[in-house]
Amino acid sequence: MIFIRVDGANIPEIGMGHLYRMMALAEKINQKLGVSPLFVITGYEETIKLLSQNGFKYFVVNKEKSEVEEIIKLRSLPEKDILIIDKLNQDPVFINELKKHYTVVSFDDTGGGLKHADVVFNSVLDSNVERKNLYFGEKYFLIRDEIGKYNPQSKNISKTVNDIVINLGASDPFEINFMVANWLSDFEYSGNIHWVIGAAVGDKEKLIKKINSCKCNVLPIVDCKNIGELYFNSDLCISAAGFSLYEMACVGIPALSMCLYRHQVPTATKFEKQGCIFNLGHYEKIKKEKFETSFLKLINNESERSKMSLNGKKFVDGLGMERVVTQINQLFN
Repeated sequence: MIFIRVDGANIPEIGMGHLYRMMALAEKINQKLGVSPLFVITGYEETIKLLSQNGFKYFVVNKEKSEVEEIIKLRSLPEKDILIIDKLNQDPVFINELKKHYTVVSFDDTGGGLKHADVVFNSVLDSNVERKNLYFGEKYFLIRDEIGKYNPQSKNISKTVNDIVINLGASDPFEINFMVANWLSDFEYSGNIHWVIGAAVGDKEKLIKKINSCKCNVLPIVDCKNIGELYFNSDLCISAAGFSLYEMACVGIPALSMCLYRHQVPTATKFEKQGCIFNLGHYEKIKKEKFETSFLKLINNESERSKMSLNGKKFVDGLGMERVVTQINQLFN
């Protein structure tokens, strides 16, 4: 049996990215290994809704009991099951207790998971750490098939930017969408802006009313199901600097990105150094003037956008999901 410990919510430091990618991993595991993982969750409303809508089974941890004991009681066999944990900064004691009963696989945890899990996948790390079973770097980032299929395809970078995507995350606890909408309220642009509103973004009606008041031609898209196709057919993206950095690079869409959390800053810096994006930095330090200047610079610079597109596709090849499932298959057998 395979268990996945993850959460998703429209609150700071959790967001929805980890949940979405674990759902994609669960689908691929089921497809390749014939095993349907059981999700182990805290019980946030957003998590339960999304898992239920997509047909995944889940177990809600009782907050009044020990989480370790709650997870241990789920074991189905005398030998160790596989427990995948996609949560940041886990306590070493927590990991080591679970290792007594499970083969623990950690994703992107730079705390207890990195040091003590049996197997570690960390797409954020740039260099090896002295330990066994560590798979690091962007080539192990979990790209969904719906996005990865566009990497080998030739993406057109037009001289004129006709279609822009705004994708600021599946959740928005800091109301960044409203901030960008205010910046664009009097921005004059003759093309189309496809504004992706994540499933866990709060007060969607108010946000849609706000973005529709912009002078630009804005097309709101709630809970976009074909983000890969949208990236592929668009010319530029304004994005958050979360997991979408990898997805945009894979497809080859140039991007103007902003960090919502402090831990995103090093990753955004890395992508900028690779020539994939223009990094605005942490949202608290971004002024409207800097945003507009950078935005217009990219719109008017076809050469720079072309370089970003090619650099991104080289940097993230979209095969991370296959690499990860291959390693998990070895553990399962």
